[in-house]
Amino acid sequence: MKRLMFVLLGVVILPLNALAADKDKNFAVKGLAAASCASFVEEREKSSQTYAEAMSWLTGYISAYNYLAPDTYDVAPWQSVELLSFILAEHCKQNPGESFFHATNKLINSIEKDRLRVASDIVTVPVGDYRLTMYKDMVFRIQSALKDRGHLNMRWPTGDYDQSTIDAMKAFQEASRIEATGVPDQESLFLLFSK
Repeated sequence: MKRLMFVLLGVVILPLNALAADKDKNFAVKGLAAASCASFVEEREKSSQTYAEAMSWLTGYISAYNYLAPDTYDVAPWQSVELLSFILAEHCKQNPGESFFHATNKLINSIEKDRLRVASDIVTVPVGDYRLTMYKDMVFRIQSALKDRGHLNMRWPTGDYDQSTIDAMKAFQEASRIEATGVPDQESLFLLFSK
């Protein structure tokens, strides 16, 4: 999991901030969002009820972002809450005095460029006994990334997670020195979509 260390990009002003701030772009942060990064890390390590509530707040924040941000269907189209939690915790360890809200805001800004802009069908990706559901658009993106990295010999992405895609994912995973299952798991996608 340590390979998933996410390098947070510089802060870009969210369109949401302009919607709900005063003339100087100041606004009140309340509840769990006002807690420090240090307390988030502490609660995460304990797997406490407060941590569970913070993750619930995070999913609510993402849903609100999806609703309010222009040209956005899903700002986190492949990232699990567990992955986002890991990324937040790594950032928060380096910035313990920062608020949970500001850390989350930076995280969303860093992934926003790869958002899903329009609705996409949900498909089942079967790999052996493993079944994963994801947006069909993500299968296209996976195939494009595997093709760009020289692992998939396909003229055009099909959007079907077929045997050639499984084999290409295995080749990518082997090249990345992670378990070669062919499954588009969080670690594999993180590495695949990282530039």
